[in-house]
Amino acid sequence: MDFTKYTPASKGSVSIGMPTFTGRPDNPYIKDVPVWPDASTVASQYATAKSYVSQMNLPDWALAFLPVEMGGTETAREVGDVFNFENATLKSNWSDATGSVTETPVTEPETPVVDTDADEVTYSNWAAEDIITAISMGYLDDDPDVFGYQPAVTDLLGSDYTRAITRGQFASLAIRYYETLMSDITGEDYTIPVNSGDDVFADSTGDTNMAKAYTLGILGGYNSAPNRSGVYVGPNDLITREQAATMLTRLMEQLIDAFNEVGRTGWTVWYADSLPFTDTISDWAYDGVRAVYGVGAMTGTTGTTFSAKSSYTIEQSIVTLMRIDNNWARAGMG
Repeated sequence: MDFTKYTPASKGSVSIGMPTFTGRPDNPYIKDVPVWPDASTVASQYATAKSYVSQMNLPDWALAFLPVEMGGTETAREVGDVFNFENATLKSNWSDATGSVTETPVTEPETPVVDTDADEVTYSNWAAEDIITAISMGYLDDDPDVFGYQPAVTDLLGSDYTRAITRGQFASLAIRYYETLMSDITGEDYTIPVNSGDDVFADSTGDTNMAKAYTLGILGGYNSAPNRSGVYVGPNDLITREQAATMLTRLMEQLIDAFNEVGRTGWTVWYADSLPFTDTISDWAYDGVRAVYGVGAMTGTTGTTFSAKSSYTIEQSIVTLMRIDNNWARAGMG
């Protein structure tokens, strides 16, 4: 490879999220004290890195490994996602074309469009039964102006449940399910507390559901930082099927801990011994897919494909939560 082709004329480097070190004047024996950058500094560092990447003329497959904040597309996690080792070629869905990035500062993502002008929620027929059941169980808001159970149009989920779901929306569904289920089981208020500052992230402020999901470990951040205010959690980012599987598995693991605390013992995550899927599932998501497949919450898009990188929708998220509820969490309950 001709590396000069991808080298910017003006070379530079930047560290992202790394601490600087300073001495302690009150204690001469402590010479190195880490000082971590705040969120605005990290954003500036990402912007600098993005400007460097924009000068490197990288092809699409290389940009796939870089974070979006640096001008990449963040669509690959390992070399095998883009490279076929059997014949030493790029996979067919990747081209050698030169990618391009726009030199813009890193800013908080815009809130995705959520249509709340419609009078009623749109959803698929195959999801109707689970959506109605979710309303009756208190997992979704009911429309008070409609006779019988029908989902309400809300600012959070909007009016189209066939749309791809964001991390923030998924967190809200998972947390409401967790709190409602545990309240039903115990007969007590099981609302997860949010302490001051818990809902302040680098790219999100005031989203209590994201704070609760992060506290429980249902979802994590994109980076490491000494406190939450420096962590990017991507509330407006869409999730994939394998990401949904991973977060659903973490939800079940947290429910097991909660069950044990209230004396409801014997629950385990049912990992499938094997999977019938021949398409690629990321290593980090494989056990999560085994778990949701084992409990019957998620199946394949065909008998042999899971479509791990495909997007996940609001209605699919509701249906899988209801399958966990019926097949696993409430199994054996009268």
